[in-house]
Amino acid sequence: MTNFKGLQHFPLGNAILEENGENLTVSNMSSCGDGFSVRTTDIDDWEVKITPIELGSGQAISYSLIGKDGYNRLETIGQTSVFVNEEGQTVIAVNSKLMANKIKLTGKLNGQTTFTGIYDNPSCNCDDVHDTHENWIPLVIAAAAVIVAAFDYKKETVRDGAGNIISETTTKSFGGAGSINFQDRDGNEFEADHLFMESTFQFEPAIPSKYGQNPSEIQFMFCNIDQITLTDEIY
Repeated sequence: MTNFKGLQHFPLGNAILEENGENLTVSNMSSCGDGFSVRTTDIDDWEVKITPIELGSGQAISYSLIGKDGYNRLETIGQTSVFVNEEGQTVIAVNSKLMANKIKLTGKLNGQTTFTGIYDNPSCNCDDVHDTHENWIPLVIAAAAVIVAAFDYKKETVRDGAGNIISETTTKSFGGAGSINFQDRDGNEFEADHLFMESTFQFEPAIPSKYGQNPSEIQFMFCNIDQITLTDEIY
């Protein structure tokens, strides 16, 4: 375990963590699945910044947000993957089995919103419709190479007067270095340097607080990326 920016970091697989001045280097990622995890207990808003890396053929970054409920059960709240497909395009996809029946995508450039899209979740059987065996769905594709610079998540819970949960919203985001030309799953084109992927579960009636999922850990796994450097974490 390595303390970095006040949080506990753990290696996954073959990875080695090493502090270098103000940075944390994750190296020796010799096989797919190597990476690191960060203990983010009860932190609802978290971001990591890394030395920008350009994704190339065969490379992928996948990250999962883990939550804990009132019974101390650990559950995966959300998963996102950034990867390069066989056409050389960079794809950002989400595990739709962990999302509500609507998925909201927001693109921002220099802090200004450039695009908003709301999509039906094709693998959500919340209403016993649109159920498929495919759980990784692409939200956006970039034809050119993408330089990765940051990742974050935000968890928002709305409660009633008795403390019961009315809704839970999880937003995971991806940050690039500079403007990127994207195309969403419906063919709409836009420019952005940051993408936000949001999912809201509504509970009617409200559910007891013990069934809520509080962030506990975020895990990053890499494929064909030997090393990355974390430069900051904000929470």
